[in-house]
Amino acid sequence: MTPDEVKKLQFDSAVREHQRATEFEKAANQYAVDSGTESLKAILLVNGGSCVAMLAFIGTLATKYRPISEFAFPLIMFATGAGFAVLASAAGYFTNLLIVGSSREMNRQYVEPFLRDSDKSKRQRFWGEVLRWHAVGFAAAGILSFFAGLYTAYSAFRHL
Repeated sequence: MTPDEVKKLQFDSAVREHQRATEFEKAANQYAVDSGTESLKAILLVNGGSCVAMLAFIGTLATKYRPISEFAFPLIMFATGAGFAVLASAAGYFTNLLIVGSSREMNRQYVEPFLRDSDKSKRQRFWGEVLRWHAVGFAAAGILSFFAGLYTAYSAFRHL
């Protein structure tokens, strides 16, 4: 092979690698957004729906002059779970921005390795990972708040 043919092969390989990285970025980002969105919708739905149900029940009890203070804590737990779902959603959004930005900020080369980290891509990847774990923690806290609300609501119902 002549040096020009080697350069041409190397260039074609680099272009394919850059295209592969771009396609991966798009597909991974779309999957992460879709799955995260659906999970967070579910957490928000169960906690928000539980808040509405608790408020309706408390309203019924209040009209009959029964003590309703035992139902305050379950309501707070369900509302807290909904808040955690919103925080998880926001953290997930910023995670996706940072991870895709990290990939976009990599230096694209025409010699191997075709993709190299830059200082900016390393920083964005680091903060994306930090936010990703925060999103997971917020989602877990939302689920735990839901179960805490269920347990405390069960206890309050038993004392009626």
